[in-house]
Amino acid sequence: MSTSVSWVLVTNVNPGKSDDLKQLMKEMVPATKANEPGAQIYEWFVSGDGGELHLYER
Repeated sequence: MSTSVSWVLVTNVNPGKSDDLKQLMKEMVPATKANEPGAQIYEWFVSGDGGELHLYER
């Protein structure tokens, strides 16, 4: 049995908000690295059209 926790968030991005999402990603990635030392994997995926976000954290 693994002692790690992982989760996947899949959500739609509101039309016209993909630039806001990119800015949020720029802020959250360093904050996660600084404040969550146990985070092993932290990945963001945005669909080609910018309409869907997948976030994976372990």
